[in-house]
Amino acid sequence: ITEDMSRFYLRLIRKRAWIESEDTSKLAMYNVLYEILRGWIILASTIIPFISEKIYNSFVINPKLSVSMEDFPEIRHKMIDNDLEKTVSLIREIEEAGLNARAKASIKLRWPINKAYIFFSSESSMDL
Repeated sequence: ITEDMSRFYLRLIRKRAWIESEDTSKLAMYNVLYEILRGWIILASTIIPFISEKIYNSFVINPKLSVSMEDFPEIRHKMIDNDLEKTVSLIREIEEAGLNARAKASIKLRWPINKAYIFFSSESSMDL
């Protein structure tokens, strides 16, 4: 969850969070974050029950008496977009390669770079 949420998703949606109005895009982003974190709290309750209980009671809207009374989150297959997942996976690989190149060259993230070249090992990757 740390890698996916803080290092990727939160950076991706940061600008939406700062929109002043009640934009539908902003509200959708908050809903996605809430559902992800709520599901994570429920899953974590099997490993860290006391901490999860505390977080659950202070975070979840209209909580049940206990996090243990919640049903485990189920996979919603209609929400899965395989093409989008492939595209995001490729973007994350490109981002990781860029971060590794920056680290190797001792270039901090806040320092802009003029150009970056991306080479694909197959033509199917370029279609995404």
